[in-house]
Amino acid sequence: MLLEPPPNFPTQNDVAEVRYLSRTKSSETIAGLPPPSRNRPKEEKSIYVSEIQSRDLFQSLPIISMTIPRGRWLVEKIPSGHFHGYDVTLKKHGLEISFSSDGVPDGENSQFKKIINREPSQLTNDEIAYFYPSGSFVAGHTEELNGKRVIVFEGHSKDQNLDVYRLEFNHNPDESGVCVPAMITFIASPSEFKQHIKSVKAALKTIRWIHKVDIDPSK
Repeated sequence: MLLEPPPNFPTQNDVAEVRYLSRTKSSETIAGLPPPSRNRPKEEKSIYVSEIQSRDLFQSLPIISMTIPRGRWLVEKIPSGHFHGYDVTLKKHGLEISFSSDGVPDGENSQFKKIINREPSQLTNDEIAYFYPSGSFVAGHTEELNGKRVIVFEGHSKDQNLDVYRLEFNHNPDESGVCVPAMITFIASPSEFKQHIKSVKAALKTIRWIHKVDIDPSK
């Protein structure tokens, strides 16, 4: 994950839920070389999507649906290392939109929980530094996004020369009492970021959240 640290593919019946734009073809046998061994595991085909729905590839996300910016977005899923965690990234020509959480609840008196529960406001420099002490993020505020309170961070990674726009929020419903930090992050080079941030923000405004406690390690 960029900056500081903070999983059966669909069948034909699921096309209505996640629309595929393209699949890459398996490598053809090179003339003169023996065919691949039948015992060798098959390579997974690359999958591209044009929208997010709550089933199959995206069933771990707290999202019923989301319209993503136009184009062919490659889906990558990385094991999170935690039972309830997830790390799903959409990639397209140097752009990345990732959805992630370690699936671990915050403590009752956590700074994240305090900020996420207060009225929408600007974060102080000290509050931003609490989350990201390296100084990569220079602006932060809280706002309502379709019924969910989110913390918005904006910044730049000097090491990678990438601009960053990030939403942090409770994976579970805000009123559930079970606070599991999660985030959505958009990263791109400064020129690409400037060109696409407007469409990314518009896409985020189409999110329909799942209104149920989806992660509760105590049960």
